[in-house]
Amino acid sequence: METLRHLFSYCIKIAFAFFFFACVWWLISLLFPQFSFSNVIPMFTSGTSTSSDWLPSPKAYGGLLGKAATPDDTTNVYVHGAPHTSTAPFNGYGLGSSGYAYSTYVYERYDTKGNKVLTTGSGESATDSEEELLRKSQDTRTGFLTKKNLLIRNLSIYEGGHVYNGLSFTGEAKSILFKNGVFPIIVVDASGRVVGVSQARALTTWSTAGWTRFDTKITYLLPNNVPCTMVFEEGKEQYSYTVNTKQPLRVGVPVRCN
Repeated sequence: METLRHLFSYCIKIAFAFFFFACVWWLISLLFPQFSFSNVIPMFTSGTSTSSDWLPSPKAYGGLLGKAATPDDTTNVYVHGAPHTSTAPFNGYGLGSSGYAYSTYVYERYDTKGNKVLTTGSGESATDSEEELLRKSQDTRTGFLTKKNLLIRNLSIYEGGHVYNGLSFTGEAKSILFKNGVFPIIVVDASGRVVGVSQARALTTWSTAGWTRFDTKITYLLPNNVPCTMVFEEGKEQYSYTVNTKQPLRVGVPVRCN
């Protein structure tokens, strides 16, 4: 305890001594500026007497970070490299034009009657309309088109399925089949005799070139369980003052009566 008391009193004396010395030095520097602390210290150290900051200027560290590039229009612009180089721009990775074929598109054309003009082919002319090409595809023996989907599609009855009196069904037909919004559907037996005729009625605008939806209903008696053919035939004008020598377009669909 005595030792601590002695050390405490000794520290108090030293603190007062430093305080007294600081007051005396402040008073001297106030009266005589040449004896200020900043002027006296360099006299006891080597070098010039010019004062400097404790920390060096940031310019002294410029060499550590390298010289900064002056920004321009190409600064920080990403350039894609080729597969085997790091500076060349992207060049398609060596693909030549010989390995690529450009796609082509042929626009649809229509004649003065509104029939689509198809592309040329074997025995066809570039000026052939859709109707003329369809007639060229008719089988001369049966008079039917070789491909049914050129004139009809999306029938609600099956090919080879049963048909009966009172049956209603729908489908889509090319507008060329319609005359005044209707065309005939004929059922013939295996011998080619006509069993009955019904009328297909357009459900949408039939005068526009393209596909038109229709419906129909069988309203006549059919033979019992015999093979038949349902013929979708191009409609004819009800009243005509000229003789039409062209055979109507026809599509035959095999069915089974009753």
